[in-house]
Amino acid sequence: MNKVIVKSQAEFNAIADDFQGIIEIRNDWQNVIYINRSFRNSSVEAWENSSVEARENSSVVARENSSVEARENSSVVARGNSSVVARGNSSVVAWGNSSVEARGNSSAKLCGWSQARIMSRYAKYELLNNARVILPFRGIDDYIEYFGIEERNGNLILYKSVHAEGEGVYHSDHDGRFKYRLREISTEESIDRNIQVDCRRGIHVSHLHWALMYGRYWNDLAIIECEVPRDKCIVPEFSDGKIRTSELNVIREVPREEWGIYGKIIKARQEEKP
Repeated sequence: MNKVIVKSQAEFNAIADDFQGIIEIRNDWQNVIYINRSFRNSSVEAWENSSVEARENSSVVARENSSVEARENSSVVARGNSSVVARGNSSVVAWGNSSVEARGNSSAKLCGWSQARIMSRYAKYELLNNARVILPFRGIDDYIEYFGIEERNGNLILYKSVHAEGEGVYHSDHDGRFKYRLREISTEESIDRNIQVDCRRGIHVSHLHWALMYGRYWNDLAIIECEVPRDKCIVPEFSDGKIRTSELNVIREVPREEWGIYGKIIKARQEEKP
């Protein structure tokens, strides 16, 4: 069977509609490839650490550690350790240790040891074998358990992506005037306590993976590790990993060696620059 390896949007767009075979997506997470058409005689597969967004009526198979975002009426089969965010009327069949976030009117069929995080009252799911589903958060305890958050003396260890200014000073992406400093406490006088909404007034923090994904395109990205008082956290019902607080204490800047695959990719990207 014919096979073509695609590493960029231009390479994918160049594939003829009548191509017969397998189209393997092998890009990196910072260069998303948009799949906006279907192929009658071929299949599209996302491999390794690639990042894909499936749109319209397209169909994608997610393998290994790939990440796929399914929109509109697209369909995705998730395998291995892949992750999928399902939106609109999209549908996902999950196998292995894959994970799904079901949003909007999407539907997920979960097999093997896969799991789904239900992010909408209208999302539908079916459980088979040892699969599990995570329902909307009911408070801080659910959030801690689901993401495996470390707790020390009533404080949660959470992270924030910020812009580095140098000498232990950082600023917020939302408001460049809001500064964070190493070993100093930052506060927000007012915080929205409505758990029905996600992005509202407050200092936003998250688990490490979320923070890395949020700031992955910044050239001046820094990740700060923070102590956040447990009793000052607001957990949105349909949080995707981000919560808000009125206070945090900056413990340290997380060294790039602890960023995992993200650190390696960013380092490689910077070394390519003249």
